[in-house]
Amino acid sequence: MGLFGVIYRGKGPGTCLRSIIVLGGVVLGWSGGGSWAKEPSLTAIELYDGASGAAYIQIADVLINGKAELRSCVSSETSSIDKSTYNKFQKVGMAPGGVLERGADGVLRYGTGEGQAGCVVPDGIKFEHNATFTAALMAESADLHGRPIANGSDGSLTAPQIKKGAKLVFVAAPNVEQAEYMLAQRVSTEKGWQNYLTLYPAAAHTEDAKRVLARMYIEAGEKALNAYLQSASSTSPSYSDLKGARAQINQAHLVLPNSEREVKLTEAIRASLGALADKAKTELDAYKAALASGSAGYVHLQTAKGLVNAISDVDGTFAPGVKVKQDVAQASDTLEMAIRTAQAALDGKQYDDAVKAIRPYRQFAPEEPRVARIIDGAYSAYVQQGQQFEDAKDWQNAIKSFQSALQVKDAPEARDFLKSAQKEFGAAQDAVAANAALEKSKTYELQKDLIPAYEVLTSLSEGQRAIVKDEIVRLAPSYITAASQRAKDIAKAYPSVQGIGDEKAVESAYAYLQRASELTEDETQKQEFQTRMQNLGDELS
Repeated sequence: MGLFGVIYRGKGPGTCLRSIIVLGGVVLGWSGGGSWAKEPSLTAIELYDGASGAAYIQIADVLINGKAELRSCVSSETSSIDKSTYNKFQKVGMAPGGVLERGADGVLRYGTGEGQAGCVVPDGIKFEHNATFTAALMAESADLHGRPIANGSDGSLTAPQIKKGAKLVFVAAPNVEQAEYMLAQRVSTEKGWQNYLTLYPAAAHTEDAKRVLARMYIEAGEKALNAYLQSASSTSPSYSDLKGARAQINQAHLVLPNSEREVKLTEAIRASLGALADKAKTELDAYKAALASGSAGYVHLQTAKGLVNAISDVDGTFAPGVKVKQDVAQASDTLEMAIRTAQAALDGKQYDDAVKAIRPYRQFAPEEPRVARIIDGAYSAYVQQGQQFEDAKDWQNAIKSFQSALQVKDAPEARDFLKSAQKEFGAAQDAVAANAALEKSKTYELQKDLIPAYEVLTSLSEGQRAIVKDEIVRLAPSYITAASQRAKDIAKAYPSVQGIGDEKAVESAYAYLQRASELTEDETQKQEFQTRMQNLGDELS
């Protein structure tokens, strides 16, 4: 026979608001009443998924269907429940230390931390006729009533109803630190744990948070190391993954130093670096053998350079890597000196001296274009050297080489090369300046000093600002808030202008409001800033 039912969801004593779900010909609901005041006062932290992600709100005087108790449905979690079965369900009182959570299956489960949480349904459900309902459906009638102690972490003004995935943790008293910890647990990301530790560097859950965050860093490091090891035998090893593994270890060490997994992963990374150092030494030995025998082998020196640079990029303090890097640099410098000497001879058109200087390395000509073209004219030699410096992104030396070429022959080709190198050098300098400003900004931001964090970026040149435009955009809302507050603080400190010092202070407040007004896109906020600016202007007048 067909089954119809209605779930009535009350919103509190004396209200008639109902939400209706049509199921069949019977009624499932609860009746609110004037008995709420007799229920024990409960405080809870509700964790839920808001419009912008995970959030929490602390609520007092928590009741569900007007009660501080539920009914245990452990024996009927997945089966249909009739009135007789429901009435036999044992009542379960909610209390501090308890946790009520609604799973993805829609079922409510309550536990106290001792054993597994069990199925529960709201109290006060009314049955009509021969209706039967599942625990998940009955959970729909759970009407959460409570008084928000403060706005939710997402700004919510009311406690959301208990939807799938929501959790209520009952506490003895409001506890923002515990709420932030549980929010970090719910988010379960590095950023979430970092946010908690920033707020609570020494609190009840700090050590637990550190362990979780350190574990996340180490797991990320282990994943990166495995990715490198899988690529290590290929023609293009993923040194960036090895570097990433080392960076994750550094992060974990800062959070929770010298854990067992950290030590193990550190040893594994050092083993990989040791293998690279051994390979670099083998390549350097092969280069020296080729140099002594007069055979090709310059490629071994280039390979050794790449290896030692990779080691240095991962860990510049790794002793075996430092040693082999010094040996490679010495061999490379010796070759470069010969090339520079030959080039100087070419500049003076001393071709015999140039050939004599380059003779020990003549066998490398097929591998090293500079050696192959060493007897060319000074102009060609300098242009070639400049191009090689460009390839190495050594813009300053490239500029010098092209300038030298232009001293020999003022040709459009050399001018174009010089112009390009100067442009790239300028871009590199912009990048350095932008990165330096970005570091300062981050330092200010960590210190919660958001005005200089924003202004150190906006004070850059136009080209440099383009590099950090995303950070400027990101910091703009925080700057608006900080500038508004700074202006408010100044206005409060100088209710009237008594002298030139007061005037300058009020002018600075006016400037903060003006900048905030220019940045905000909210017309209401903009109008508020304009009004405040008018007030300050009147004061200055």
